[in-house]
Amino acid sequence: MMYNETVLDHFANPRNAGKLENASARGETGNPSDGDRIIIYVRIQANHLQEVRFQTFGCAAAIAASSMLTVLATGKTIENASRITNEDVAEALGGLPPEKSECSNIAADALQKALAQYQEDADRDETDSNTNSSGDSCQINMHESAMQQASGLTPDQIQRYMRQIIMPEISGKGQQILLQTHIAVWMPSVSWGEMLLAYLAAVGFGHITCVLDEAESGKAILDHVQDLNPELQWLVQESSEADSDLLISSSNAALVLGPPNWVGSCHQKLSEQIGSQPPDFPLLSVAIRPWAGVLTSSISQPMVQHHRDQGEKDPVGTILSASFAGTMSVIQLVKARLGIGQSPKKPFQYNLMDMTFEETTEFNKYCSLRPDYQRLSRSSVLLIGSGGLGSPSAFVLAKAGIGTLGLVDYDEVDLSNLNRQILHTTSRIGMPKVVSGAKTLQMLNPQITVNTYQEQLTEDNADMLLEKYDLLLDGLDNMPARYVANKAAAAASKPFVHAGVLSFYGQASTIVPGQGHCLECVFPQSEGEGNFPTCEEMGVLGAAPGLMGVIQAAETIKQLTGLPPSLQHRFLMVDTLETEFTLVDLSDREDCPVCSTKR
Repeated sequence: MMYNETVLDHFANPRNAGKLENASARGETGNPSDGDRIIIYVRIQANHLQEVRFQTFGCAAAIAASSMLTVLATGKTIENASRITNEDVAEALGGLPPEKSECSNIAADALQKALAQYQEDADRDETDSNTNSSGDSCQINMHESAMQQASGLTPDQIQRYMRQIIMPEISGKGQQILLQTHIAVWMPSVSWGEMLLAYLAAVGFGHITCVLDEAESGKAILDHVQDLNPELQWLVQESSEADSDLLISSSNAALVLGPPNWVGSCHQKLSEQIGSQPPDFPLLSVAIRPWAGVLTSSISQPMVQHHRDQGEKDPVGTILSASFAGTMSVIQLVKARLGIGQSPKKPFQYNLMDMTFEETTEFNKYCSLRPDYQRLSRSSVLLIGSGGLGSPSAFVLAKAGIGTLGLVDYDEVDLSNLNRQILHTTSRIGMPKVVSGAKTLQMLNPQITVNTYQEQLTEDNADMLLEKYDLLLDGLDNMPARYVANKAAAAASKPFVHAGVLSFYGQASTIVPGQGHCLECVFPQSEGEGNFPTCEEMGVLGAAPGLMGVIQAAETIKQLTGLPPSLQHRFLMVDTLETEFTLVDLSDREDCPVCSTKR
């Protein structure tokens, strides 16, 4: 595909790139056929577009079109800017290849959406207000201000849930709905729902009542969850004393989670108390087996019958399964409460041993493999990053009995981390993340050895950091650092378990040097380097990295206990909004500069 010099110049040296803080308005659109996404920000003063900036994730033509659009629009009056057309952008670029002509269209469309939003906000402000305040100040950031005012969130809440609020599917109003949600949870004990409770608190469910058969245990994790989100209203009840009928009537979401036979018994009791009329709110049920389980949106007795008397003794597999079920349940409850995305219409079955995820009414797949779990206490993992991905990965590995975990992170705990980073808590804000993470991991498993490295991963220190560890786990949030980690793992011939997450979406793969692809085979540095979006820019549902982190932990445990990883030679793509799990077969790249010499 050939581009002219003007297009290449605007692609290689984009004008006005980056997010515009305190923008008067923003417009967003994309080209479905190419997967492009363009956001245009405008700052307007005295009826002129004083500043225009862009963020674009897509092909060279889309980036060049966005860059040129900002040049054409900056300084113009609103009236003149509204006349800029798709053809104007393409003409200013000197033309585009026919197959890429759509990319220029989305740049102009995004500008027009921003101007339309600005006018809409201005009209609303004029209607709602009887005072004539300063034109400049009332025009800046109207959309975000209106969103926050409508939701009634405090400044601390806005900061805590920032990564969720900036997602249009959630916004401030959606966050307010979560904060007003009272969820009732039935479990045998806290140990079955440690990950569940952490993410319920992290994403901002406001009131949780736990009905437990064993209410005395689990105090340490309950204290941790309370410190993760001190605003959380918390109540723990013994099942023998709980009034389930009263609890159902006072809740607006509910969940039953535990081993199959226990779930079946709980269903029977709830059905007798609820009667023939099911509650008019989300009610999820999860039957958990080692490495696998089934999630349904009802208390369906037939589903449970298939699982009766299948209680294999496998504590590590049960920890993995319960952790996956917990994060998956939080995501489904968020979607159900906000009325977004797609939930499974049939029971949803997952199997982390072979990484299969499907809607089905057949439940006869059981894990027959027997990992050598004794190897875990003698194994060591280097985790780069203790944030959104690193937190759940480390959490599960510690509970599973990993011997040594190395934490590499240069950052400190911040309030805006806590919607997804469950290793950390509110009382530790300002503490180095590796120190905070070590405290939590040793609370979960007093026998674990945690080595902390408060530094950034670089080409200079990567080899030395990895030298004494068996496996490298990717908890990073940016591609440049991942390229460094991938190169170090290849050089040391050590497995590299990768995952990434953004918004509602995740990806994962297991890389074994000399046996297939590496990360650069899939994402060559020469294609779009430096233009990868981040969670800071696009937001993330707090439990989405939790789900991907559990998947990473499962792949890591398989590697360390003598089982083949399910995601070697494959790439798992997860859309939690639509509940879609897609596996793609991968092959290595013959000319890969990182791994071709290892084969």
